[in-house]
Amino acid sequence: MADHVSWLLEVAVKPGELDTFKALMAEMVESTRTEPGTLIYEWWISDDRSAIHLYERYADSPALLAHRRDSSCTALRATRRRRR
Repeated sequence: MADHVSWLLEVAVKPGELDTFKALMAEMVESTRTEPGTLIYEWWISDDRSAIHLYERYADSPALLAHRRDSSCTALRATRRRRR
């Protein structure tokens, strides 16, 4: 477990983009099932529907980096907005 990499993210969804975000998340969940080194990939929507929470765990850093390069991951970033 010492080499595992995990994080819990809160991602703000752009107004009007929740349905798009949900569709992309369905793609992400499906694609991560076949990614070597992905151990956990879970998500849920906040009660007020303004944010998505993601919990991800990978076997090691190379597995995480491979996931970040995936095209679904790139599309997902386009639907979020930054919170400061």
